[in-house]
Amino acid sequence: MQVRTKPIEGTALGAFTRPDTQPKKLTTPGRFTPMSTEVAVVGTEDRDAKIVMPFYIILDLSGSMVGDFSAMEKALEDIIHGVMADFVASDFAMLSIIGFGSGAHTLVPLGPASDMTAPTLHDMGGTNFSAAFTEFHRSFNADRLRLKNNGDRVFRPCVFFLTDGAPGDSNWHSNFLRDLGY
Repeated sequence: MQVRTKPIEGTALGAFTRPDTQPKKLTTPGRFTPMSTEVAVVGTEDRDAKIVMPFYIILDLSGSMVGDFSAMEKALEDIIHGVMADFVASDFAMLSIIGFGSGAHTLVPLGPASDMTAPTLHDMGGTNFSAAFTEFHRSFNADRLRLKNNGDRVFRPCVFFLTDGAPGDSNWHSNFLRDLGY
């Protein structure tokens, strides 16, 4: 049996109640009262839902980064193995790797770390931040829809954007706000 509790706002000591009941107010202000808890049994539709925390690693693969590709490939392997070795993270974390240069594309689609290998990196030209933002936005929306259709609960994504320089496109900021703003 799983239990879900909901905090009562505005009460001392964070008392809890079921979502379908009214908050209980403390009757004696300033008096220490033990925390009370009511529980609700979670329905089977919620119990079977997998919680997914998506992580997107967006890599600058422009010409200026070529000398760092072997170190980045090793770092990606370490990240993948690190997630697999952490029993908590491996239960809910999913990883995706997006590369960008003059354009951008998903190198490794979103999935469990246990199902992936670090990609071989290659020079992708210039440094177009907008292409990276657009590819992330497209990829995350497709991934979120796929996961939700499978009955999974999807957290907001965590994005790591790795670059060594300034953007080569002048409209990158407006595209950042369009594609990553909420």
